[in-house]
Amino acid sequence: MVVLYTPLRVPMTKELTITSCQAANTFDMTAKIGCYLTEKLGRKWDVAFRYISVDESNVEGWNRCYQMAAAGEIDISWVCAATYANLMQQPNRSVDLLATPLFSAPIYQNQPVYFSYLVVHAESAYQTFADLRGTRFAYNETVSLSGYHTICAYLESLSFKEGYFDTAIASGGHVKSTHMVAAGSADCAAIDSSVWHWYQSEEPEICEQLRPIMLLPSYAAPPLIISRNVPHDLAQEIQKLLLDLNQTNEGEQFLRSGGIARFAQVDDAQYESSLHAVNMGKNIPLVRSVAHTMNPMGESYG
Repeated sequence: MVVLYTPLRVPMTKELTITSCQAANTFDMTAKIGCYLTEKLGRKWDVAFRYISVDESNVEGWNRCYQMAAAGEIDISWVCAATYANLMQQPNRSVDLLATPLFSAPIYQNQPVYFSYLVVHAESAYQTFADLRGTRFAYNETVSLSGYHTICAYLESLSFKEGYFDTAIASGGHVKSTHMVAAGSADCAAIDSSVWHWYQSEEPEICEQLRPIMLLPSYAAPPLIISRNVPHDLAQEIQKLLLDLNQTNEGEQFLRSGGIARFAQVDDAQYESSLHAVNMGKNIPLVRSVAHTMNPMGESYG
């Protein structure tokens, strides 16, 4: 079920929408961005942003939200890097890049990138990637860059062309993958670094049962995209507000609460490596046997 929420009511002739198709660590910030943009632009442009909240457990609603975002039917969407990599290939695409987060943890070195942590149970004997051959791998979705394609691309970099894991199990989300490894129903999982850093404070008792053994190669961070239905002048003002968000007290506070230092402007070239990883995900057999449910939309969850 898709839930619609208007954060701030002002006299308006135009309602714009904003959503996150990312993990739960982005939901609150996305809603706050909608409020902030309404406050700053509402009177001048006679607009208000309506935050679209999606229940992660509702696959139909989640897929519909992704379809709307990809078609430009949602004005601003926070999407996976793999999703944008696929969209940027479309000659008549309906969206453009708006801004990309620079996460604040020192590991990101003030660059608009993210990683995946390869995690195992803290009490397991696994120490290296080589130790994981023939084990049970949990992933959020087969179309996820940080949870699935990054592993395929890494195997390709090792010139490994055959099934590596014994079994791959679709969890339905990064958080669910961590629970599977903690419970012993999977041996390892690739977890989006921004989700991992957030979840360490949200559920420390789960994360304490896990141990990262590897940091996989970086990719351009999941971007905010904007529909081409938004007037160009308004889109430019929205982008400037996002890029300058860290220079305001209000903006700096909710950026910090979401583990973000600031937003940056990037171009399509930043997502070429993401596209390569997605293509590797289609070509490199990850497992000997697969136990998963395909996302009928064919889009990424993270």
